[in-house]
Amino acid sequence: MVAFFDSILIRIANADSVKKALEQVAKEEDCKFLLGPAINGWVSIFPNEIGRKEPISEKIAKFVPNDVLHLMVYDDDIFYYYFYRGGQLIDRYNSCPDYFGEVSDDEKQKCQGHPERFQDLLPNPKSISELQKLLVAKRFILESQRMTQFVKLLDLQNPLSSYDYLQSGADEAEIEDWEQFVHIESKPGSAEDYNHRGEVRLAKDDFEGALADFNKAIGLDPGLVAASENRRRVELARSDRNKTLADTWHQWGRIKKREGDLDHALAGYNRAIELNPNFAVAYSNRGMVKKVKGDLDGALFDFNKAIELKPDLAAAYNSRGMAKQAKGDLEGALEDYNKAINLKPDLEAARINRDKAQQLRENRNC
Repeated sequence: MVAFFDSILIRIANADSVKKALEQVAKEEDCKFLLGPAINGWVSIFPNEIGRKEPISEKIAKFVPNDVLHLMVYDDDIFYYYFYRGGQLIDRYNSCPDYFGEVSDDEKQKCQGHPERFQDLLPNPKSISELQKLLVAKRFILESQRMTQFVKLLDLQNPLSSYDYLQSGADEAEIEDWEQFVHIESKPGSAEDYNHRGEVRLAKDDFEGALADFNKAIGLDPGLVAASENRRRVELARSDRNKTLADTWHQWGRIKKREGDLDHALAGYNRAIELNPNFAVAYSNRGMVKKVKGDLDGALFDFNKAIELKPDLAAAYNSRGMAKQAKGDLEGALEDYNKAINLKPDLEAARINRDKAQQLRENRNC
């Protein structure tokens, strides 16, 4: 099973002050956390919202001025981190910055990682060279392996999991002092609280959740004008969702995909294709969502259609190679990665994927 890890570690001796900060963030952002005890001077946190446009650790760091390290692995294809000190973002890293689409050279430079900025956290400061080599290394079949080595160098406890894994009971046995973890979530008590949470949900396009909260607020306080106005905003927003332009729906799907909301991303791409059956990029992006959701045959159908409509779409060849690789067709995958690279030589994701496939083939032939 591929890994989706999302953990936040805070360098602090006691979890009590962290708990207060998380309660505030949960209220402001309508999110949930699992909070563990301090182990070797670090507190572990697992947030429920993986793939946010802005990392939830940014909000936490504003309340907790201690060292904050946010670690994530997405679909075992990317490892990335954010490091904060004194409430400020000091360093960030992404092992494949153009995974979700092309980014500028300036953006790649910003997220290449500068571990010397937190060298003082290493149990052995001399191991900084190992950490630097780890971050520039490109040949990781599974990016969870990179994260595992990263946390080992820093001697961190309990980071290799996620909120969803732990809530399902999947990783509890691997978590030290699991019985001491506490669950934190927003618990509105007043009409104003429900109205506030509804506003947060509306900002996330969670129209049903927002409407339920505004109705609850009005039920508690029929005279709360803000809740009544917000309920009308939801009704307008829901009607506006019935957009007529395929490009708009496609962009909405991309946004939802970046946020980790795969069901709404799929709905966006479906609508875009319904409006424009020749929208090659929409087929390619829908295929990626299907792949992440485990529908490899559906993903291959979409990638084939995208390539049929636009034979020079390098991203579709790279994505189809990933689907073929997931089905065990390494030779087919390598052909697609090579085609993608021939069409777009600077497509780093295809080169990384090709390296992984070649390594897998070599291991299989041993």
